[in-house]
Amino acid sequence: MTTASSVADFDFTGFQPPQPPEIALSNLRAVRLHRGVGQIGPKADQFEQTVSAFGTGEAGMKKVVESFAGVLKSFHDTARAASRQGLISTQTREAVDDVLGSLAEEFEASFRQVHSNLRRVNEMAPQMARDFFAEASVKMERLKTFWDNAASNVEKPSAGPRMN
Repeated sequence: MTTASSVADFDFTGFQPPQPPEIALSNLRAVRLHRGVGQIGPKADQFEQTVSAFGTGEAGMKKVVESFAGVLKSFHDTARAASRQGLISTQTREAVDDVLGSLAEEFEASFRQVHSNLRRVNEMAPQMARDFFAEASVKMERLKTFWDNAASNVEKPSAGPRMN
């Protein structure tokens, strides 16, 4: 139960009266814009790290695609927030959206090509391995024959005194 003295002792200086809806909405949009801008750098860095890890075999294609999608979403969300905040025009927003759409299409085409090439390599790998091993076997047999012939021309050591 609240007593009069506990209410009187409470510090109300931190409270402000409610803001009009248009100011509250503007503030919310500004927060979303700043949050979006703050996410672009880390997500772009994460994408670069994922691509590097993919290059060394430490990350799979799925991880690269997820990371790329995250970066695109951050750019798109930031452009939308900036447009709503009135920081960029509708034309600028459309230009940004076009660039992002083009980038997504290029990534998708590249991904399809990589996927196709990987599938082709996986299909061809067993035959390529068999061909290599067959050729290597022939070469090894020739080397064995060479060394057998070379060794046959060298006098075998006699069983001389053993040294302990």
